[in-house]
Amino acid sequence: MREWLAIYRDIVARKSIKANTRTNTESNLRHIDRLWGELPIRSLKPRLIKAALQDGLESDSLRGRVLALMKDVLKEAVMDEWVEANAALPVDPISAKVQRKRMSLETLAGVRDAAAAHAQAWVTPMVLLGVATGQRRADLAKMKFSDVVDGCLQVVQQKEAGKGYGSRLAIPLDLRLDAIGMSVGEVIESCREYAPPGDFLIRQKSGKPLEKSNLSARFTEIMRTAFPGAYGEGEWPSLHELRSLSERLYRKQGIDTQTLLGHADIAMTNRYNDDRGLTAKEFKRVGFKKPEPPAAE
Repeated sequence: MREWLAIYRDIVARKSIKANTRTNTESNLRHIDRLWGELPIRSLKPRLIKAALQDGLESDSLRGRVLALMKDVLKEAVMDEWVEANAALPVDPISAKVQRKRMSLETLAGVRDAAAAHAQAWVTPMVLLGVATGQRRADLAKMKFSDVVDGCLQVVQQKEAGKGYGSRLAIPLDLRLDAIGMSVGEVIESCREYAPPGDFLIRQKSGKPLEKSNLSARFTEIMRTAFPGAYGEGEWPSLHELRSLSERLYRKQGIDTQTLLGHADIAMTNRYNDDRGLTAKEFKRVGFKKPEPPAAE
């Protein structure tokens, strides 16, 4: 198997993929090498693959990623006639159990209070931008004042989702999120005030952008400051949960959240709308239009 992995690495090297994808692929290939590298490739059977995934990896999410790559590794091996069949294909996809909790308006209020008291002045703008625009961490980190064109914040999403290009959005500056009492334009204007002038909405005092990991780390800090002991390990809402909260709040306002989030499929948007039991005990009021009174004769 290890000999074939060397050939597969050459196949990957010739592919036109992003640096981050290449890094993740190599990381998962190391797991494959550790689990099956010493076995003859023709000796691999579905039950052996499944058992190694269960016993050799710590999380369902990692098992799922390694299984997906293993299927591609063996697909290429079949095409190159190293094996006759793909032994990973019959192995059921491993779906990670959702554990991370969603954010509510009350959570957001606590986060904003903790952010206001944080030593890094850019933390509050980061939270406001996240919930007002509904964009991912990578897109928040690269937003610039020059991205405001013709009354809209233009966003070219970095995540390509297999399309080969990221969704292109024009978010109107007058789009207002009632829950925070601010429009996208007002949030952007607030980003001018907390640090010396710079190109980026979220920036250091030097004007330079921040690393994506820095954004996530500071959000984790303020969550744990605002709600000490409130969540178990694996349950703490991450920075990405601002995206789900944004979707749920804007949907209540009747906004087209599928376009806002940059999804090609409404099913993906509906996953963000799922609050994972946050409001399960609340009574949902049924909306309807009252009939018009009859015209006076």
